[in-house]
Amino acid sequence: MQSKWTIIKANTPSSRQASKKRKSEILDELVKTTHLPGKYLITLLNATRRVVYLKRNTRLVGGPTATPLHRREGKRSYTPEIIFLLELGS
Repeated sequence: MQSKWTIIKANTPSSRQASKKRKSEILDELVKTTHLPGKYLITLLNATRRVVYLKRNTRLVGGPTATPLHRREGKRSYTPEIIFLLELGS
């Protein structure tokens, strides 16, 4: 995947400023070269230019290995008192 990622990064600047027709040509070339689905390639192309500013002016440039800034919350756990009240309400 590393070599595929370098191909995608090399094509990102040209796809940013290209016309819609040229973007679809670039995407078709990438699909043939990398054998990855087009939608996934679009996601990767968009991820290469994603810049997020964190606290204290720290800049994070996204890529396929970047972790999300937020995580899903864990499963809710209720105490026995709240479970009793929930069962009363239904």
